[in-house]
Amino acid sequence: LDEIQLRVSIDGPTRVGHTQPFGAFISLETTRQLLRESGGFSKYLQNQSNQQQAMMGGAPQGARNLRDDFTKNIHAALDETFDVVSLTFHDASVKSIDLPREGWVETPFVYAVLRAKNAAVDRIPSIQVDMDFVDQPGQVVLPIMSQVQALDARDDSVEPRPCGELELNLTMDEREWREGRVIVEIQARGQGVIPKLEEMFDCQREGFSLEPVDGNLSVTEFASDGTKRIPRADRSWQLTYTRKPDLRGDVVFPFPKLKAGFTPTKIEYKHYQDADLLAVDEAAAMRGVKLASQLGNGPRNTVIGVVVAALIAFLIWLSRRGKKSMAEVSKELAAPQNPTPFAAVAFLRRIRSELDGKLTDSDRSALTTQIREIESAYFSGGKSPSMDLSSIVNKWLGVARKGA
Repeated sequence: LDEIQLRVSIDGPTRVGHTQPFGAFISLETTRQLLRESGGFSKYLQNQSNQQQAMMGGAPQGARNLRDDFTKNIHAALDETFDVVSLTFHDASVKSIDLPREGWVETPFVYAVLRAKNAAVDRIPSIQVDMDFVDQPGQVVLPIMSQVQALDARDDSVEPRPCGELELNLTMDEREWREGRVIVEIQARGQGVIPKLEEMFDCQREGFSLEPVDGNLSVTEFASDGTKRIPRADRSWQLTYTRKPDLRGDVVFPFPKLKAGFTPTKIEYKHYQDADLLAVDEAAAMRGVKLASQLGNGPRNTVIGVVVAALIAFLIWLSRRGKKSMAEVSKELAAPQNPTPFAAVAFLRRIRSELDGKLTDSDRSALTTQIREIESAYFSGGKSPSMDLSSIVNKWLGVARKGA
């Protein structure tokens, strides 16, 4: 046991607070000789049955699921004082990392995202991994314990967690401006815990109400290259801005502004012009995209006259024509190309809103269920599944047009 130890270390400062998540590395530190004699420790990063099935076509009776066992031990140690947001295991191709201590190496095991349950939490307790070793009498299982890691969770608010290699992509969709809506999607990628929306961006806009949807943090991969540990993460948001009734005239709408203290390695701005998605340089993005008023900027009396005339004409037309047919509404619908989860949900909601009275009861129920399935799959905080969003969008576009 003098040649091996389980190590827990916090990713960034130990002042973590109790309102936001933080990352922690769980690694095995051993002498290089023990690593060589043991043949490596990748078997603890996957279940034994999976390994045996891959190599022999079946799992031997009594095989231990080493990864599952380790996961249970982590929860047993942490669940009382922490919300375990996620556990991301390194894949089996793990490479050891040399440590400053001569003759010792580190094998990265897990990147854990945790949140302290209250301000009284002051440590990460010891975690146990049960390790198999071959001795003269045969195979033995030894419990290897980690050290207790001190931390400070007293504060409600702390600095955002470190996030290296941060890449940001902001897309503005003003195609619903006729209805007074502007949608901005933000996609972030980085290493570690990506901060919350309000920590990174100034999003409020005068004259608009804001409804944000958080896609939640997802650590997609825990990797290493033989020199450093790399927890890769994604996070996304959809911001729906709705124009307030007292906001008149043309609007220049700037993209959300990145707050001071964040230096992304890459940031891109894009917006839609009709059906085309165009790049916008940072200076233009901060100046804003011009959204033309539906009424124009003529003198007040002219505007009132135009409105009154249009209203009279509309009432006459309405009395003759009745409500817009489903066929006309469905023709106005345009399916988004390569839809993101946010865009797919927005499109399906628009079908439900504009064609609600024309849909059959079964189609209306199925559409609501479809929306909930996408929201649950992509916005519930779990690992995002592979859903064919293009097929889903085109299916419901076909339903809308078929019913015309």
